Amino acid sequence: MIDSEGRLRELYSLVSFRGVTTANGGALGANLVCSDLPATVDYDGNQVVITSGTYAGQARGINGTTTANIVTPSSNFGGVIVSGTSFVIIGIRTTTAAVAAIEAKLDLPVPDSVANTYIAEVVGNKEDIANETVDVSSIIGLLRAAITNYLNDGTYGLDALKTLIDAIETKLDTPANFMADVSALALEATLTAIKGAGWTTETLKAIKDAVDAVIPGVGDATQAKQDAIEAKLDLPAANETANTLIGEVIGQKGDAANVTASQASIVGLLRAVITTYLSDGTIGLSNLQTLLAAITAAGPTNAQMETARDAIITEVDANETKIDAVEAKLDDGTSGLVNLKALIDAVEAKLDVPANFKADVSALALEATLGTHDTDIKALIATAQADLDNTAQYKATGFATPANVTAAHVTTDGKIDAVELKLDTPATFMADVSALALEATLATNTDSKAVGKLQVAATTEELNQGAASYPLFTGTTHDVVLEKLAIRIPVDVTGGACTSISIETDDTTAQVFISAATGDRANLTAESQLAWTGATIIKVGTVIQLTIAGAATGIACDCDVVAECRAVVAGGYLA
Repeated sequence: MIDSEGRLRELYSLVSFRGVTTANGGALGANLVCSDLPATVDYDGNQVVITSGTYAGQARGINGTTTANIVTPSSNFGGVIVSGTSFVIIGIRTTTAAVAAIEAKLDLPVPDSVANTYIAEVVGNKEDIANETVDVSSIIGLLRAAITNYLNDGTYGLDALKTLIDAIETKLDTPANFMADVSALALEATLTAIKGAGWTTETLKAIKDAVDAVIPGVGDATQAKQDAIEAKLDLPAANETANTLIGEVIGQKGDAANVTASQASIVGLLRAVITTYLSDGTIGLSNLQTLLAAITAAGPTNAQMETARDAIITEVDANETKIDAVEAKLDDGTSGLVNLKALIDAVEAKLDVPANFKADVSALALEATLGTHDTDIKALIATAQADLDNTAQYKATGFATPANVTAAHVTTDGKIDAVELKLDTPATFMADVSALALEATLATNTDSKAVGKLQVAATTEELNQGAASYPLFTGTTHDVVLEKLAIRIPVDVTGGACTSISIETDDTTAQVFISAATGDRANLTAESQLAWTGATIIKVGTVIQLTIAGAATGIACDCDVVAECRAVVAGGYLA
């Protein structure tokens, strides 16, 4: 025989308290009120079950002391628990402690925490300072270190690199930096020094012969030096791996991103910094923003918290290795920022020494040659000096063209002109960094409608109007993800003809943010607020609307409505 009474006694033993609410509870079902609750027994941690009224059957864990006649649920009931509602408190404790343990692991750590126990401590705090210390630094600290210690470093950061490039450009813009200094030759002073009595026509011919000897022929030392200088100034081929000339170290506009030691040019390294790291789809700045957005959008349920926790663990594990790789690349002794600065310093040092670009004419011994012909041509010196500025005077009339004067002597002037033209064209030595798009990248990070950047849209809507749907926001230009929405009721309209309000999209399958149950007239008290948090895609043209049921409130009630969203494609927003 079944002992029915025994079973009933066992069931009743689970009930710690039965009661009836003695006043309306908090807005949105935040609590219930019962003055019959004992002052000496605290049911914190037990379960409360609503047994009558609109929300009968709803059960919540009790989160807080009950000795002050108020029962606070772990999450809100479906709506306001009105006076006269029956409820019981049962002696069953749920997984509140386990949830609290998970919540503790998700709590924001203190700034610069060195603990390494929870995932949140690995992510860090917004106030963490730059820190690269292994086993101590958070992701925020490592990112600050990458920016502060490297990208913004005063010695070899991006600004310092730009300053060095500007300095090189300034030097290349001044042709005088590359002109040979011939002031020490003192040709006119030398001619004056050899004046004397008894100069003859033969002596003048000897001067012409000496000038002919100065003009370089094909294959002589001067021509070879000119050709060598011109070769060093030639633009290298795209992605040149040779490491012989300065032009090969600097590179050219067509160089692809490259960090290979002993092969990468300056242009290739700069492209690698931006394309491989700063704008990378996995470890770049935009992906970090997406990761933080995913953490922010995590829902409040246990399943959502566990999913978010697992996603954070996966992303942290993946990105920590990649961040270490970025740091290693920046610190690399061969291709890192320090070595890049050393290469630029070496280029600048060579450009600072004009002698590196002077032709060596010491072997010509012009003065010594002229000195051997100090004969009596005093009578002709005045004429020679007057004609120095006339190139025709260097061609002796009546003398046959010397056998050693060939067409090659004429082409030498053309090659000198070609070298001079390269030296007078600063663009020949300038690296084109327009493709790096650094300014555009920085501008994107300050654009209020940038991808993943938090936007706030606000409007107002009057409840004292007929039953209908009224537009609040419209998806504009590109899609956005709506994350939060809140409406504030300024005055009490519970006594009006409006039975409820709701906020939803105008899609065929409407996305409901504030349901009619949540927006029930009983909840529309003075200065009350209804809110929603989650993640919903708002397509271009989709309208978020407020629907009034019943009729007008009967009194003016202009409500503030605020929404938070992020653009899926740059330029998207809620209008």
